[in-house]
Amino acid sequence: MSQKTDLERLKKQRSSHRGQVTKLISKAENRLTNPDVKIDELEGLLIQLQTKDEQLKSIDSKIENVLDLTEIESEIEKIDEYNEDIVFTSVKLKNKIKLLQSVTEQVISNGRESPSNRNKSNSNAKLPKLKIQTYYGDPSEYLNFWNQFENAVDKNSSLSNIEKFSYLFSSLGGDALSCIKGFAISDDNYESAIKLLKDTFGQTDVLINAHVSKLLNMSPLKNSSNLQELRNFYFKCQTQIRSLDSLGVKSDTYSVVLSAIILKLFPSDLALEFSKAQISSSNHNLEDLMKFLHDVVSVRQRTFQIQSPSHPPHRGENLQYKQFVRRPFGAPSRSKFASSASEMLTNASPSTSGCLFCGQGHLSHLCENSNAKKKREKLLREKRCLLCCNLNCFVKKCKGAVCSFCNSRHARAICFKLENSKNQKSENNSEKLSNEVVSTATNCMVNDKKGVLLQCVKVDIVGNKISDCVYALYDNGSERTFLRKGISEKLGLRVVGSEKLNIYSFGARKPRSQVCRKVEVKLRNILDGREVVIEALEIEEISRACCVVMHI
Repeated sequence: MSQKTDLERLKKQRSSHRGQVTKLISKAENRLTNPDVKIDELEGLLIQLQTKDEQLKSIDSKIENVLDLTEIESEIEKIDEYNEDIVFTSVKLKNKIKLLQSVTEQVISNGRESPSNRNKSNSNAKLPKLKIQTYYGDPSEYLNFWNQFENAVDKNSSLSNIEKFSYLFSSLGGDALSCIKGFAISDDNYESAIKLLKDTFGQTDVLINAHVSKLLNMSPLKNSSNLQELRNFYFKCQTQIRSLDSLGVKSDTYSVVLSAIILKLFPSDLALEFSKAQISSSNHNLEDLMKFLHDVVSVRQRTFQIQSPSHPPHRGENLQYKQFVRRPFGAPSRSKFASSASEMLTNASPSTSGCLFCGQGHLSHLCENSNAKKKREKLLREKRCLLCCNLNCFVKKCKGAVCSFCNSRHARAICFKLENSKNQKSENNSEKLSNEVVSTATNCMVNDKKGVLLQCVKVDIVGNKISDCVYALYDNGSERTFLRKGISEKLGLRVVGSEKLNIYSFGARKPRSQVCRKVEVKLRNILDGREVVIEALEIEEISRACCVVMHI
């Protein structure tokens, strides 16, 4: 009881301190946007913010010692959010203070006017603010960052070196920011910091290797009719090739080898189409391959627009269709449910190098070889983002999807609530199994908690009257396609004939004859709108079993 009282008292103290921190941050943001702000005000706010940060850390450490394991995750997330807000605000205050101090010194020594009054534009047009991409140290992204920074800041004659240095600090993160930490903001140190940054991340041979590796490690194309996948593949190739050209690497030096490697990433039908197009030439180079890929993307785009006139692709619309492949016999199932006698269809996933946490062949978010706490520690140890699990990324700026189980801003693999839920279910299942009584009676309907997954798909049926969305059940052993008579009459499907069926029920020696009407069925893909026409036999009922549709 005493421990619970102490926890409530600590939480009330922390709530009060957090409220004061929020007010300080809001006050600091207002002061930072004020052009007439004084250095003394900013220094006072910085000292108050640092003091509150120390007090919060002390209280947080005490709360973690008495907190239940089920509440640790949410507490850590809230603590990280407040810490990030405090750190970002403190950095802004420090940079503003240094900038004002440097400007004051320059005005006193050189008599120059304040930068805020320099080079005022007489144009009435209001252009959007330029935003320089934050650079975290990835060699393949160095050229993009440096081109932006060089043209917007480094070559800007209206900015002093001190101002350029401040912009440089705000444009770096991760390893790149750690590289130049420790430099005092001054004219001479700006040139030194730029030189150190170029020597560390901008060496030509390192950049060439990074861009070539990007090309060599590209994922193969799965489907030649997937417009979005084709387009992304083409853009990625062009980005790396243009970067190599910017580094002075002539395409003749790698064209033949690289074109053969990229051609192997094509699906067989696309590779055959390219070979037919190049049958007249004995040798093909990378330029021919990129031109061919560009033409394919253009043709696919025009075809997609022609075939879907009523549903034109909007900006940002994902044109990628879900692809399905059969799981090989004996391959481990990704589902926790038992598979049916018929072979299941599973979503095709991109090729990966293995689980991030244990190195095995399964997906990282499905790893059960480690608990959530160890996974989180591994991500923090490797300086990975807790949301997307990638390097050189931070939760504060990450745009990855939230946890699909609890909707919190972390990866599903490190969700404590999901882990606790699984543990609770396993305990309940073990208790139920221990209390079960084996029945000697046989029944065709088995009430299995795990359930049986049947091979099915959701489609639209286009009728003469209306359309309807239904679930189609696949039966690999059936020789006919059946449709419920009620659905056929509801949609007003066209009758094209009849057929006599001999139906054998289980255990019967003689068949039961039945005449069924044959109707024309137009099926429409709910993803891309493609249609196909088949024939089906009307039947009163397909199955009287109570089926629950599982969303997996």
